[in-house]
Amino acid sequence: MDTKQTTGFAKLLGGLALLCLSANGCDGTAGDGAVNACSAADPKTLVCTGLYGSGQAIAGDVLEYAPAESLWADGAVKRRFIRLPPGSKIDSRDMDEWVFPVGTQTWKEFTVAGRKVETRYAEKRTDGSWLRTTYVWSDDETSAVEVTAGVQNVRGTGYDVPPQTECNECHDGAADGVLGFEAIGLSGAAATGLTMQALIDQGLLTQPPAQVPVIPGGPLDVAALGWLHANCGNACHNGTSGAAAGWTGLHMRLTVGALATVQDTDTYKTALGVASSFQPTPDAGFLRIAPGDPAHSAIPFRASARNAGGHAGWQMPPIATNVADLADVDAVEAWITSL
Repeated sequence: MDTKQTTGFAKLLGGLALLCLSANGCDGTAGDGAVNACSAADPKTLVCTGLYGSGQAIAGDVLEYAPAESLWADGAVKRRFIRLPPGSKIDSRDMDEWVFPVGTQTWKEFTVAGRKVETRYAEKRTDGSWLRTTYVWSDDETSAVEVTAGVQNVRGTGYDVPPQTECNECHDGAADGVLGFEAIGLSGAAATGLTMQALIDQGLLTQPPAQVPVIPGGPLDVAALGWLHANCGNACHNGTSGAAAGWTGLHMRLTVGALATVQDTDTYKTALGVASSFQPTPDAGFLRIAPGDPAHSAIPFRASARNAGGHAGWQMPPIATNVADLADVDAVEAWITSL
């Protein structure tokens, strides 16, 4: 974003913040007149979504959670929240494709270098569709207003807020459009808050599993399979509705019924020893995963690549990231070396 764009965006945030402050309550904190100032059908400020109770304290009926493995977001630290309608349950008849009750709300707050930059919001509407939008925080972090066109280099952090038009490109990878709040992610040892076990204990699933699913194998297997599940399989490389579902045959979403051994997972079955359609050079000889040979494995190569520098079409995921998650790619490569 150039100086003119940055100045214009700052003026937009300032103007909207002043407008909301005059309405008493839309400044990112919950004032007495917030309900009257807000539109539930078209919330223009974050406070109007109901995330907060008093000030910026999270509302009492909003529950925080974190999956064991997180989708990479260029180093941003994230907090995640969900509110289920009172008395409702998540339809878990298909343990790999949960269906959420109408009125479900989710939030994901992004912090870069200790500064809140955006909070993404989703709400399931009466017709079964989802409202998805993003709120960008002001410099003093007292207000967050809706921005649908995206923001490059928000507040000088180097972090890009994606445009609203990109939301469905990832979220359509789940049958009911929710990523990250799912059986595998909420079952890992590192999951916190409203975990799979907590959902079972609180009776929030229509058909709870007999036991919490566990990713098979040793530490290297669990780390690599979990990261590939969260970063590649959930949104895209799966056998159901992901963008790569119908044509690549490469599936990296872990499913509850295929966790007996590492060899049972779709990642193992569709990637190990399989020739890759991606080759950085004609003679590269890449496999999707070349057992024992990460240097000739397309999956870690593309996860560590970015499209800049004449490499258009190399990076995975193809959108919403400018910086590679090199630490976790190293973990995937260590796993490949061990195979």
